[in-house]
Amino acid sequence: MCNKHEGHSSIYPKCDHGELSQDRQWLEEGSVPYKRMKAVVESIQYLLTDVPKLSPAYQTYALEVFNSVVNNFAPKSTHFFYSSMLTRLCVLHYKENCNRDRAFTKDGVQCFSMVYPKSKKGKEAVVKSRPSPATYDYVLLIKQAVVS
Repeated sequence: MCNKHEGHSSIYPKCDHGELSQDRQWLEEGSVPYKRMKAVVESIQYLLTDVPKLSPAYQTYALEVFNSVVNNFAPKSTHFFYSSMLTRLCVLHYKENCNRDRAFTKDGVQCFSMVYPKSKKGKEAVVKSRPSPATYDYVLLIKQAVVS
């Protein structure tokens, strides 16, 4: 924060980042912004609540995407007697498309789109890279299995 890269403590004698390639605006040690930033970084309250959320065990994005796929194939407004069969179809679709590559134009430029997340209540746009279109190759495999 203060352009100090050595002599932090006996555990961390110097920074691991190496040489910085660009000029930055640094906080002055003892200034009000420095004290506020230090209070947040060193706060036990923030540390105990935020650091565990960095763990992959707390990341629910993939589960939310899967549940969205399930809702696509088996909407909650329609009653299905064979929900387990439909869920299996959802699993096939999700597994085939969960690790799609990013979409590119014919010129090789990566495609992006602007989204308005619910977490920001639609007031703030976020730019995300667009995935390639979903594939449905598993449908042919299911048809072949039914015929055989």
